[in-house]
Amino acid sequence: MRSFKESIGGLRVAVIGAGKSGVASARLLKKLGAEVFLSEAKWISPNLREELKMLGVRFEEGGHSDRILNSDLIVPCPGVPLTNPWITRARAIGIPVMGELELGYRFLSSPIVAVTGTNGKSTVVSWIAHIMRKSGAIACGNIGHPLTSLSGSKDPLVVEVSSFQLETIIDFKPGVALILNLDQDHFDRHGTFEAYRKAKARIFENQEEEDHLIL
Repeated sequence: MRSFKESIGGLRVAVIGAGKSGVASARLLKKLGAEVFLSEAKWISPNLREELKMLGVRFEEGGHSDRILNSDLIVPCPGVPLTNPWITRARAIGIPVMGELELGYRFLSSPIVAVTGTNGKSTVVSWIAHIMRKSGAIACGNIGHPLTSLSGSKDPLVVEVSSFQLETIIDFKPGVALILNLDQDHFDRHGTFEAYRKAKARIFENQEEEDHLIL
């Protein structure tokens, strides 16, 4: 069976959202030989429009259409909830959904420290990256660079991870995971505190005996 890395070339991928992580995903996918379609609910800036044309990325703006469903894989930006009608329809007809965090992870060989929590994530990520600066550590994820912009990197990565990003992981497995704290937050997205807690807890669901979880 071909691996995901081997099969990405020629795959039809729809990226939903033209934010920083969506654009980084489109760049990576195009570089890997995928047929990329980017769909943005709002209007795209002239500079980004030109870049997408230069990259050969097809796109739509000002709303989404059925063209999203003409794909083998959908990569939503973290701001796109799983209750989005296009995600719901895609899943109903068997199109897999993979978030930007998971996509970037598939093309990395870096050791990863992942940090999540309600408050203090950016501060802790910056602090850890500073402590590890001599090893070339890079602060990324929700802070700084999207993971998909670091493909091929072997430097240690200190990744700020949100509950939105964790909703769409599959194999993401940090060697070290930190959960700082949990408070009442993002009920507009998760609905209940329990659903929010479960999303955060996904940061360690793939960890194995040699990995570390810090609470």
